[in-house]
Amino acid sequence: NDPSISIYVHSAQTSFDAAVAAYDAALTVYKTVPYSANDEQLKSLADTTYTATQTLAEAVKNAHDFYDRIKTDYTLYNLQIPSSLTTLLGSVGGDTATITSDLSAALTAKSNLISAEQSLAEAQDSLQKA
Repeated sequence: NDPSISIYVHSAQTSFDAAVAAYDAALTVYKTVPYSANDEQLKSLADTTYTATQTLAEAVKNAHDFYDRIKTDYTLYNLQIPSSLTTLLGSVGGDTATITSDLSAALTAKSNLISAEQSLAEAQDSLQKA
């Protein structure tokens, strides 16, 4: 019985709790943004979505680390690895691919919004100078 596994348990639980809170915050913002959203509302939505996605990615990583640590212990003590653990690791592997893609998409959306905001400001400045 390895007491250091509690580090992995704590990390997985803490990041899961943070992911739930970030998801709830992003969902709240999403529900309040109307179809005719202004720039600040869109920026807030992009920011909270990206933050939630980052937090979810951390939770998925920590879950993988936790399951992988359990697998390492089973191997270390020459125990048969339960099929449920193998299934969990496979599932978290799929979740990692999904969240990586989602994180990339959220970053692209956030970057596009910032770029559009800068382009609009430059166009407005150019019009005022003309």
